[in-house]
Amino acid sequence: MKIKSLTKVPLEAWIWTVALTFLSLPQGIHKIELCPSKIIGAKCMGCGLGESVYMVLHGKISESFSAHYLGIFALAVIVLRIIYLIKE
Repeated sequence: MKIKSLTKVPLEAWIWTVALTFLSLPQGIHKIELCPSKIIGAKCMGCGLGESVYMVLHGKISESFSAHYLGIFALAVIVLRIIYLIKE
């Protein structure tokens, strides 16, 4: 398996990696609301997805399913995307 040097890793891989790192931090650190739907008070299909991924990263699987049932799947897709981008 050949891996690119850090300077040749695509920006998208960096963004996903930073986002997952951010979600793995303690909860009090990332309480800034970024969801446009929540800011205007609307409900969207993705609500709770970030929280669900956060819970998976902290080993709280049952809480993850309570937040959003696709959290584990989303985390797997993001991790596989990062790996694909780095190997590409």
